[in-house]
Amino acid sequence: MDIHLLLIAFLSYLIGSIPTAYWIGLTLGKDITKEGSGNVGATNALRVLGKKWGGITLAVDILKGFFPVFAAMHVLFLHGPLDPSVAAMVAAGFAILGHSFSFWIRFKGGKGVATGAGTVLALAPLSVLVVLLVFVLLVATTRLVSLGSVTGAALLSPLYALLYRENFSWPIFVFLLAVSLFIIYKHRQNIKRLLSGTESRISFKQ
Repeated sequence: MDIHLLLIAFLSYLIGSIPTAYWIGLTLGKDITKEGSGNVGATNALRVLGKKWGGITLAVDILKGFFPVFAAMHVLFLHGPLDPSVAAMVAAGFAILGHSFSFWIRFKGGKGVATGAGTVLALAPLSVLVVLLVFVLLVATTRLVSLGSVTGAALLSPLYALLYRENFSWPIFVFLLAVSLFIIYKHRQNIKRLLSGTESRISFKQ
């Protein structure tokens, strides 16, 4: 692999690996890995730490995905030998891996939804806006964050194909499909609970 791509991969993983909810929890005297679902994503942060810190966790986790991809496309090696789209997808992939398998917390992590949304926001923003609308509507009506996340992930690549048909890129489409499958896989236990009717619902009164 090109040395520049290796550097992008390393830096993106490092940024993605920041365990936002875990570190915020520690400052508040709570170990989020031992409370709620034990997950270090924004949903469990909302449950355990409250709306304020859950919102901050969500924003930071989105930026963890957006910033490396945006930088790879528009800032880093702008006049270098790299194809910006290749650099962007490497950055996106390793940011998501960093979030989901953070070396800070023994290679555990979140399910990749917020950080994945951040990467797609930089790659294909129109797709994210529609997915976000679907997510918000589903969560508002069902209070099932996992249902919104899985549905949004499933819609990601078809929406890209529809909304970007005039500037369609097969590499980006395949990448988005891979991200979708990864997020759905990370939610496999949630899907089982959704099918059995035992999935936990989020409370907006917290």
